[in-house]
Amino acid sequence: MVLRALSLSRHTLRFASSAVSRLAPTRSISCRATRSARIKMPTAQEITDKINADPAVQKLTSVFKENQFEIRLVGGAVRDILIGRWPHDYDFATDALPEQVQTILEAADIRMFLAGSTMVVVAGVCVWFMSSVVFRGLCLLIFKFLAPSDALAIKLQCTMLCLGLKHGTVTAIMGSGTYEITTLRKDTVTDGRHADVEYTKDWRVDAERRDLTINAMSMSMDGTIFDYFGGKEDLAQQRIAFVGDPVQRIKEDYLRVLRYFRFHGKICQHNGHEQDQLEAIKVNTHGLQNVAGERIWCEMAKILQTERAPDLMETMRICQIFHWIGLDHVTSACIERHRRLQLFHPSACAALSCYMSDADEVNKVFAWWRPSRHEQRHMQFLIDNRDTPITLEQGQDWLVEKVPLEFLVDLFKFQCNMEAVQTLQSWTVPAFPVAGKDLLKIGVPKGKHLGPMLLQLKNLWKASRFKLSKEELLQDFCVQEMAP
Repeated sequence: MVLRALSLSRHTLRFASSAVSRLAPTRSISCRATRSARIKMPTAQEITDKINADPAVQKLTSVFKENQFEIRLVGGAVRDILIGRWPHDYDFATDALPEQVQTILEAADIRMFLAGSTMVVVAGVCVWFMSSVVFRGLCLLIFKFLAPSDALAIKLQCTMLCLGLKHGTVTAIMGSGTYEITTLRKDTVTDGRHADVEYTKDWRVDAERRDLTINAMSMSMDGTIFDYFGGKEDLAQQRIAFVGDPVQRIKEDYLRVLRYFRFHGKICQHNGHEQDQLEAIKVNTHGLQNVAGERIWCEMAKILQTERAPDLMETMRICQIFHWIGLDHVTSACIERHRRLQLFHPSACAALSCYMSDADEVNKVFAWWRPSRHEQRHMQFLIDNRDTPITLEQGQDWLVEKVPLEFLVDLFKFQCNMEAVQTLQSWTVPAFPVAGKDLLKIGVPKGKHLGPMLLQLKNLWKASRFKLSKEELLQDFCVQEMAP
């Protein structure tokens, strides 16, 4: 087993020194106390039993061993296994070149596709929008019946061979799962967003290119951990640190600034940070201005969904991160509003809406981060209504009018009304019983006036708290129409 020897006294002193960091928020826990809260990790035998319970993993291990190549679990899969959160997906690394991986999988009759095959989908989308309805239907049938087949897998594999070899990742398709297998690499040129890579046989060199120590471990199928940078001990001690020189790691990919906070929220139960890590972040926050907005939102959404999101946002504010990602208007009041909402476990959209108030702020964030239209509607709905008292009846009326339940759940969480949340979540939304054809049957002529009439009936139905039947509504309608 390859484990970095760690001196507890050295580690403790270095971590304790950060307790006096001028960057750490006032709510942070002392770093020495943090060290006593160790994460309990599974034994090597427990890990091995769990891994080997997957027939696909057993087969991959066997075929690579037969061909005298090494294959290991890497990155987040190892991290999650060690903290008892079994991953849904396995990522593997190997010292075999992509062409060799392809040959090995083909010989073992394992279907695959190569990284870059998404370009086929992009090309298909272009054709889709230029095609007729009939052609679109044929495309759907082809993908429905051929997507799982060997024929399509082979076509994708052949079509994208060159691009796949460049990326170095081959995805094995076994049963209902997919398993990414990436050749060991090292970065040769980086620009803060992308990297040119070349292949290597050195597992340590491959680990050096990863962002955080807890993500730089690898593990063989017998449960042996290969830990070149102390990630296992950092994980046990709930310490988040970049691999090697933090400034260099951040400059390789500025999104790592946000990833630091995301994993701090995921792993740590405290808000203690080390001085050198925060200093490296603070002097490199400007690099975030060149990161795609969609990637910013992806990371921020994960940060906002952690249990300690308000504490993390406070530390990020102190590090002056928000100016570079379009959140210039973040104040202590915003964070306190978020802290109150956090008691009710809000969605990421609800949490982000705490940091927006007027149209200019909203438009700036939407233009920069490019959330989906649904997410934009969600946040705008909360901003428009969170400061107005809303009754349960109003919430039910909105549900009837097709306002998504998740919007209303977050709105009532803003208003600390969990009783309304529970009621709405268990409430079956009734269907309005009257349609235009029902008015035609009682002699109402066709025309634009049908819409307002239906709206009038719907308002009557809602006022009755959805109790009036179709017959009662139409009877009332006839009486009103005949009234002088």
